[in-house]
Amino acid sequence: MEAPNLKYENERYFVWCVCPQCYLERWVQVDDKNKVPTGYCRPCAMSLMRSKMPRTGRGGLNRAGYKSVPIDIDSEYGYMATSIKVTRGRVLEHRLVMAMQLGRALTNREIVHHLNGIRDDNRIENLALTTNHEHPRRTLVEAFQKRIRELEEKLYGGS
Repeated sequence: MEAPNLKYENERYFVWCVCPQCYLERWVQVDDKNKVPTGYCRPCAMSLMRSKMPRTGRGGLNRAGYKSVPIDIDSEYGYMATSIKVTRGRVLEHRLVMAMQLGRALTNREIVHHLNGIRDDNRIENLALTTNHEHPRRTLVEAFQKRIRELEEKLYGGS
């Protein structure tokens, strides 16, 4: 038996749709303007949007501005990829660089601080290991130090 094309339930209209990519069949709600949806299911629509996004721009950075890299979960540093804060199978590059320098996986309580404040500058000389407790103070002190240097240069550098 073939499903009807239109269904009215709880004062809403639904249309029977088949995803053109994975062929999933389901009822889809028509919006207030009676606009018929594309027909793609959510996973296929998200995949399609990601494939159409330009590869340039942020250069592989996450929303916070950090680089992440894939890692084998069974590797020596795989423990870091199962953390709650990152997607399974990926690790933040600056954390991996520091872990490789130390020769051990980092714990969730250890924070890798970027000394120059540039989140995608993952050179080992730009990274410092700190704790949750110490990180805010360290960041604030460095910001004050930078501002003091700027003011001193402005005050004494111009003469």
